Amino acid sequence: LDEAETFYRQAAHQGLADAQCNLGVLLEEQGKLDEAETFYRQAANQGFAGAQCNLGMLLEQQGKLDEAETFYRQAANQGHATAQYNLGVLLEEQSKLEEAEIFYRQAANQGYARAQYNLGAFLEEQGKLEEAETFYRQAASQGLAEAQHNLGLLLKRQGKLDEAEAFLRQSAS
Repeated sequence: LDEAETFYRQAAHQGLADAQCNLGVLLEEQGKLDEAETFYRQAANQGFAGAQCNLGMLLEQQGKLDEAETFYRQAANQGHATAQYNLGVLLEEQSKLEEAEIFYRQAANQGYARAQYNLGAFLEEQGKLEEAETFYRQAASQGLAEAQHNLGLLLKRQGKLDEAEAFLRQSAS
């Protein structure tokens, strides 16, 4: 790890955004959050989507939600699925439901299982059961237990008992 940190520091000081981001991850894992934030910001300011997302997560954990949203948006607008999902969660928590759905869809359409699950739950609450089932199935096929469980319950309510049982068993194992 020391060798990796040395390498990343050298490359980061040369202005390489991916090295700055990787160094940020390494420092964050070591609990050096202020220093991690510094390197995430350097890479984020160069437009590096991974760093923008990581910085958003770090800021969100610190309760700096407006700033986190800014960096999530920057990364999400570049197609970063994790940032799209995280932004969706943040917006949903702020009751900005229509906008949250947009970002969940963007991440879900890239195959991001947690976004597929959240979108499924979101659509189920709106009574859009067919579409909810589609997204639950996508997340369930990736092994997400919560999606398997919700899909099982949804199928049970639709009277598809054998299939429901299979998903409920899958979610429990």
